[in-house]
Amino acid sequence: MYSWVEKSFSLVKKGGYLDRLTNIYPPPKQEPRVLSPKELSAVDKAFQSQDDFMLLETMLDFDKFPFNDPYVSFLRESPKEIRKNPETVRRICARLREMGPNGVVDGLQKPIEFNRRMGAMFGCWLKQKYFFCTDEEEFKSKKRGIAFLSGAGENLRGFANQLGCGIQKQPDFVARAKGKYIVGEGKFIGAEGGNQNRAF
Repeated sequence: MYSWVEKSFSLVKKGGYLDRLTNIYPPPKQEPRVLSPKELSAVDKAFQSQDDFMLLETMLDFDKFPFNDPYVSFLRESPKEIRKNPETVRRICARLREMGPNGVVDGLQKPIEFNRRMGAMFGCWLKQKYFFCTDEEEFKSKKRGIAFLSGAGENLRGFANQLGCGIQKQPDFVARAKGKYIVGEGKFIGAEGGNQNRAF
């Protein structure tokens, strides 16, 4: 592993490291979402109603919530829980009302965060560069070059655990090169913190 760390630092020292990364993670245009007149009308109607349940249910109909809140995802997945948790609804709606209709519309129109798209970009780049096997037996018998095993994260984890890895988190890839298996993850780290320590 140490030799790969050395190679990584060597690449950084040569310069152009970020320029090369853009081949893997090309930053998209951050186009704001545009709400239709019907959607704008729904926001206004929800605010005018003074009904917190209606306000929250209207906001959950949009792809994006106007602000980050750890309870919103749960309520989106389990809408029956909305009316069973009035204090949580009141707290979230107090923030929405504090933002006002214009602030809420601004929040709804913000583009999807770039970091939420990056995992898929790494996988796409790998598929452009390397051979992928859908069959495990073909993958195991691959003698030359570098090959990657196709499949969802949970399948890759299952295969890695058959090899004796004993991992709980899902890797981004399982590769085979020169008779050795490599289990790993592509990670773009721009700054410390956030979700980056939660994955494999």
